[in-house]
This record gives sequence, C-alpha cells and structure tokens, in this order.
Amino acid sequence: MSKVTHESTDVKLVVNKVSIDISNELYRTYKFPKNEKVKINEPKTLYVTENGNHEIIDQLGTGHTIPKGWLQIRKKVKEGTFHFGNKEENCGNC
Repeated sequence: MSKVTHESTDVKLVVNKVSIDISNELYRTYKFPKNEKVKINEPKTLYVTENGNHEIIDQLGTGHTIPKGWLQIRKKVKEGTFHFGNKEENCGNC
C-alpha cells in the first residue's frame, strides 16, 4: 500500500491507496452501461480508492479517474507478459 500525501498552505491530506503496476498493458478499456467506453492507452499505475474508483497514471504522466459502476474491463497486454499474475497462473495445464 502506498501513501499519497498532498500538502497546501493550510491543509494536509493523507490518503492510503493500493498501488498496482499495470505497465504491462498496452491499453485498458472500461465499459459502462449504455455501451459507453473509456480507453486508456499505455496505463502505468492503478490506484483503487476506498470507494471503488480507479485512478490511473499513464506512461505520459496523465491521470485518469474511472468512477465505479463499470461493467467490464478489457485489456491487451504487451507481448511476453500475462493478463493475470505469472505464467503458471495463466497457462492452465501447460
């Protein structure tokens, strides 16, 4: 768990978030009701907030907030990497 701290002149906010490395993904697409979609190219880091939102930093350093309520996440990973965990977890009976 990483600790994110924001300081201003009179406010200090500390929020604990889980940080997940998703830099093996070429892109991820969130599908919402009514077939609305949000696609993020080259995501790097995913933070899951306490209320279920996804906050993503991409390779360019741009931040994206995806509100909870999505129905599906589709993603494509870089060649030689795996969607979930390591090779043994992804290969079934290989």
